Amino acid sequence: YQKFYSKGDWAWFTSLDLFYNRINDKIELTILGPLEATYNNISRFETVGTSVAQRMSYKNFDLSVNFNYTGRFTGLEDSEAEFNFSPQWVIQPSVKFPDHDLVVNVFINHFGELNNVFEDTASGELSISEMAAYSMIDLSFNKKLMNKRLSVTAGLRNLLNVVNITSTLFQGAHTQSSISTNISPGRTYFITIRYEIFK
Repeated sequence: YQKFYSKGDWAWFTSLDLFYNRINDKIELTILGPLEATYNNISRFETVGTSVAQRMSYKNFDLSVNFNYTGRFTGLEDSEAEFNFSPQWVIQPSVKFPDHDLVVNVFINHFGELNNVFEDTASGELSISEMAAYSMIDLSFNKKLMNKRLSVTAGLRNLLNVVNITSTLFQGAHTQSSISTNISPGRTYFITIRYEIFK
């Protein structure tokens, strides 16, 4: 489902999607420890869920909001035959300053609690791990120079400096333990310079 509407300086775009996927004998990257992972075969992997996207713009301001709610079934023998649902929010505000040829972008990505497959290195058995919710935020500035031939983009990724996320390990209905999983090297800075020779 998609719907577009505009009036004066305002514009809205809405979309709604429903999905279902099933993969037999899926090759999945499974967690071994904080800095270790390996590939394993998952006999039955299914996802079901919905995705809602809303975009709004007014003059030099643009806002995009996406919400995904996805259920995952890993097909492990020790896991219950049910979908484990996890939400995800993606929010992207953007502001243009035409008089200065400048655009400021913010990218916010929030992940809800997510179930993954975990392998016990001692026994080789597969089980379910639940990763705690976390958010990632990026910020960038884009400036046009030299009659818009030169484009300079600078900013930082992972503004909140998220490095490790706690995962709780489950086997059946019993909690085993918790580990800290590395998901990012931390906050990083970047700059990109592009020059258009032929315009």
